[in-house]
Amino acid sequence: MVKIDTKPPAELSPKELAYQVKLSNMFVRSSKQLSVFETRIIVLALAKINFEEEVSESQEIWLTLEDVKQMGGNSNNSYALIKKAANEAYERSIELTDFDDKPGWKKKFRIFQSCTFDEKKQMIGLRFSYDFLQHVSILRNFILFLPRELKGFSSSYSSSLYLRLMIQMKDKATGLPKNKWTETIKIDDLRWALGCEEGTYPLLMNFKRRVLDLSTKEINESPHTRFKISYENDNKTKIGRKVTALKFHMESKKGDLPESDFDYLFFGAGKSDKISKKKLVLTEAQLDMVSDWLSGNNGSRKLENSGLTVSQFYEYLRKNRLVPLNFDVNNPAVYKRWLIEKLSSPDFVEAISPFLKKLGFR
Repeated sequence: MVKIDTKPPAELSPKELAYQVKLSNMFVRSSKQLSVFETRIIVLALAKINFEEEVSESQEIWLTLEDVKQMGGNSNNSYALIKKAANEAYERSIELTDFDDKPGWKKKFRIFQSCTFDEKKQMIGLRFSYDFLQHVSILRNFILFLPRELKGFSSSYSSSLYLRLMIQMKDKATGLPKNKWTETIKIDDLRWALGCEEGTYPLLMNFKRRVLDLSTKEINESPHTRFKISYENDNKTKIGRKVTALKFHMESKKGDLPESDFDYLFFGAGKSDKISKKKLVLTEAQLDMVSDWLSGNNGSRKLENSGLTVSQFYEYLRKNRLVPLNFDVNNPAVYKRWLIEKLSSPDFVEAISPFLKKLGFR
């Protein structure tokens, strides 16, 4: 029997809030009816999971009222409110269609297997279900985002739409976010992904006004989102006069926001290392050479010629929990020795493979 540690840890720190959350494209496209508070609780709990390590459904994740307030709460929020949201999230389920590349198949499962409440310390403990962890976070294709990007949304539709429109954001050639991109989505698929129950805003005019226009406004006006959006009817897919799909236009806000909001990279949005069959192994000579490049000890110009910097690489390691939080990288020699040790691991090499590809490795 697995021993489960139920001792509540310290509150979520600002550094933990900076970690990326990983969600599969399948989950983002799935049908789910989640309130704003339920979405915040799920995202904050996911932010505390290190997916670079083995993830177990026995892991209990603790959240406090202060954690939730960092996602846009206010003084009127109470422990009773987040407890209610946790209870409601416990009753929620996710429904996937055409999963495992099997057309016509559907699968339904709960998000959480248990909720624990520490009434004295006013904390909630959550355990994700096995199916949630398997189908949401350990899949081939996924998005990565920061919890703060959903901060302040008043509509649950805004969160769902924002995450849904991230799916096509990654440039497959560079591994970086695109400056502009478009995606055409069938209206029925969009309703499904946003959790609009059957019969909710059946008229397209009302669906646009009550759901899409409000979400578009919140996404565009938020100081935390990475891109702004607009949409139009897709005339190419019309059936007679009936509109069956909408075309969304996305554009990066990078020029409108502080550079600090874009100090992380999104190379990870692709194939999980758990799926990869062939992993890159470096020779001793390559270990010495690559560690020189990445540490800035010697040969940082190689990074610059590839459009990268030592700082960008370190931020990627930090955001993806590949380096200890208090690790001192200001000493290139110490940093290089640490990198040589880590680069000896095929899993670590796989995790930084986008950087290696930019440096000429295949």
